[in-house]
Amino acid sequence: MMRSVRIHWDLEKLRRLVRDDLIAGAYRSVKELALAVGMQPSKLYAILNGYTAMRPETARQLAAFFGVDVSELMRDPSRPVDRATSTQPTSQPPRAVTRDALENEVRLKLPLPPSANHRYVRRRDGGLALRPEARDYDAFVLEALGRDRPRVPAHAGVEIHVSLTVDTPRRRDLDNVLKQLLDSLGRCLGFDDQQVVAIKAFKRVVAGADPNVNVIVAWKEIT
Repeated sequence: MMRSVRIHWDLEKLRRLVRDDLIAGAYRSVKELALAVGMQPSKLYAILNGYTAMRPETARQLAAFFGVDVSELMRDPSRPVDRATSTQPTSQPPRAVTRDALENEVRLKLPLPPSANHRYVRRRDGGLALRPEARDYDAFVLEALGRDRPRVPAHAGVEIHVSLTVDTPRRRDLDNVLKQLLDSLGRCLGFDDQQVVAIKAFKRVVAGADPNVNVIVAWKEIT
């Protein structure tokens, strides 16, 4: 009996390809990108987060969409994955992520979050649940923070600096971006609205720029 050969896929490479398209403004969300590929958004989300295995035909589909050879999405199984640095290769860090080394400060460069109108959906029991678009954005924030992401102490005061860059004044208003961005940062870093003591936000309009948002989250324990 012929044994099947297991293919090890380089999910970190795939995530970087997706992040680059989002930060470039080509697509506004993982859902929109998945539909452009011709996939169910839930399937792409599950693959990116390692919830389900990627089939060879799916890898070929994604490779064709991103304009790379399918072999570039394969990983040598004999080489262990360095979880601490896998999202930041030594040759060139991904454009979507930068992170400050200070213990009480995090710096991130992210794609624009989904509209604040798309944060929650009403469940049948009357409660609220995050929409897929919001869960997708949380996944990218977590990816940017890395596996060793810090947690903001419960008694810390949090300051947030936001610099939004868009290519046209009519692409998203600052208030709309802040609502989803702060919600996602709070979920991923472990702080709530009551801990926020200061917010500084700016919007820049640069013709031809890739829409993105630069964020600094700093905190200090209140004694």
